[in-house]
Amino acid sequence: MIPWIQFFFNLAGVYIMFVDQEVPDVVLSVNRLDGLETIFKRKDYSKCALIIDEAVHRSHGEELKRKLHQLKLPLLELVVKGGETAKTMNTASELWSRMSKTGIDAKSVVLSVGGGSTSDLAGFVASTFLRGIDTIYVPTTLLAMCDASHGGKTAVNLPEGKNLVGTLHFPKCVFISLHFLETLPDREFTSGLAEVIKHGVIRDKLLFCSLEQNMERILSRDSAILMPIIQQSYTIKRDILAEEEQGKGSRRLLNFGHTFAHALETATNYALRHGEAVGIGMCLAADLSNKLRIASSSFVDRLKRLLLKASLPIKCPVVDVEQMLSLMQQDKKATFDSINLILAKDIGSPIYMPNVSRDALTWVLKPT
Repeated sequence: MIPWIQFFFNLAGVYIMFVDQEVPDVVLSVNRLDGLETIFKRKDYSKCALIIDEAVHRSHGEELKRKLHQLKLPLLELVVKGGETAKTMNTASELWSRMSKTGIDAKSVVLSVGGGSTSDLAGFVASTFLRGIDTIYVPTTLLAMCDASHGGKTAVNLPEGKNLVGTLHFPKCVFISLHFLETLPDREFTSGLAEVIKHGVIRDKLLFCSLEQNMERILSRDSAILMPIIQQSYTIKRDILAEEEQGKGSRRLLNFGHTFAHALETATNYALRHGEAVGIGMCLAADLSNKLRIASSSFVDRLKRLLLKASLPIKCPVVDVEQMLSLMQQDKKATFDSINLILAKDIGSPIYMPNVSRDALTWVLKPT
């Protein structure tokens, strides 16, 4: 379904709101936090629990609080560590306790400000507190803007693996402002490009070509090229989720490279950023596609060249193969102890491959 698109003008700029009854609204702001207040005014909230990444709090916390204080809404500030290591049941329990003690009620809203790990955690906390309260996401990393904030998945990690406990809980709105990218460390920025590249591989040849042609401008954080890339990434994920509603099984395509990636993150104790692990995971999936004669070597080479252009790793670190296989079997997409993967024939042509053999996986995971 194509959403209505509404343009809201003010003296300083424009922000765009995609209005769709089946997925959350998405606001793209070109003027910092302009428009955030209109989201809150759509519903009569009693209080706001702000769950914010500590690094974002240092660089943007005062600006954000000034905007929120204009709403005259009682505010509970909850600063959390960034990254996957913060996504634990202990952290969630601490947040639930503080929310309960300060009177966050069923008419309250959780505002998540940070990267994908923050929205995973905040969404999980909101979805389970008082059987579910509203959330609004303000993603501050490229990865979260293009991927993690969309789709409704929330999760915390267990020692046994990543994202093993979670819910589906869609935010009421995703508010995207590119000014957060100005202070984003280079490694975090390039990490986000992995998900954009993934969207090109699984759905959009034109997006993939655009990334090949414009990577220098993208790495310079040129907003003129970043805005349409973020829009297209969101559109691809929205369309895939709409197809899932029709029973087409399309959502699993979003897992291209991710079964390898999640196992790598756990095996390395999250030394790899999520996007770095996804980049390596896509290379492993491409190598496996070639090994199984699904894809040509030219596809593999083209994907790896783009990942290198984006300053992303393409070589798998030395890992314990048996540990990796065990972690992949515990992945939430595994069934009956079978490892199921999304592979690819070519750019824009993904394929679902159930029950991939241990021999093929061992071959691709062994160091060369």
